[in-house]
Amino acid sequence: MTPLERYYKFYNLSGVLARLLKDQEHYNIYQRPPKEKRSERPKVIVWKENATQQSDLAEMPIDPKGYHYFLVVVEISRRRVDAKPIKNKFTNSVIKAFIKIYGRGRIQPPTHRLEIDSGSEFTNSQIRDFFLNSIGVMMRFGEPGCHKQQSFAERTIQAIQEPLLKRMTAQELKTGETSVEWSEDFHDIVRLVDEQWQKDPPKIPEGPPKIDKNTDLEQEDIKWDPKVHIIKKLILSPEQPPTYLLDGPHGRLGVSRCAYTRKELQVIPINEKPPPDLVIRGQPERYVSEKILNHRTRKGQLQYLVKWERYPEDESTWEPADRLQEDVPNLVHIYNNTK
Repeated sequence: MTPLERYYKFYNLSGVLARLLKDQEHYNIYQRPPKEKRSERPKVIVWKENATQQSDLAEMPIDPKGYHYFLVVVEISRRRVDAKPIKNKFTNSVIKAFIKIYGRGRIQPPTHRLEIDSGSEFTNSQIRDFFLNSIGVMMRFGEPGCHKQQSFAERTIQAIQEPLLKRMTAQELKTGETSVEWSEDFHDIVRLVDEQWQKDPPKIPEGPPKIDKNTDLEQEDIKWDPKVHIIKKLILSPEQPPTYLLDGPHGRLGVSRCAYTRKELQVIPINEKPPPDLVIRGQPERYVSEKILNHRTRKGQLQYLVKWERYPEDESTWEPADRLQEDVPNLVHIYNNTK
């Protein structure tokens, strides 16, 4: 089997001489374009099924049936993919493609937001009216072209275009004539991409939370930072929990780059003093260390036996020494002086 025959069968470029590929019309089309270094994607994403979707329009060689583009829709939470070839970018063609995709049932219409680029085929009033009034969702416009704001849609386009254009290149190498046939294989490629990409939603833990055998506390307890921060900005978005930006040394205007939800913050009055030194990180406020009773070494790690306020001594727990030395150094100092 010659290199060209192997390429035609397996779509493998490794055995084809560069001089044979240099003048092929579609050889460089399916090469993945570089991505931007800086991402502007929102930090909080709704992972509810069908809440957020991305869509984009991709150009292809004009097929003998007249198809010149295809519209792709990606459902972000489960990575479901569907697409429809169209002959032009007119508004009616784009709307009919959306209706056809949603009518097939693989992807339901979005319930929260559709993310698309700012090309004229999407920004016109008819498309806006279709999604806002007929479907009832808002549209988020990003930058046109290969941009990380549209990362799911752009990657899907690459995954669909690559085998189609490789197949056309193989046909061109075999026959010596430019190949523009792609619509016949299109739906098979889309189906395979959808099958390979889709994933199940994350499982929700059931039953009581895990308890740390050393402290008898929940392992998922938040480790509170004793430093007090000020909320600088509140971010509200439909179907997303409110998030807060805190004061910090990073980012523009002294605002932290990371957004926090209400459950990740411990709110205190503006005139309240920082938590006392007796409060250990990771412990709820009701667990306040009273004194250290004993010490031991386990697996090379020093531990202290901590007596908690309002709890009897038989409910004392062993805590890592390094954490106590940082959080309650006064108790460690008192204990060491008594030994």
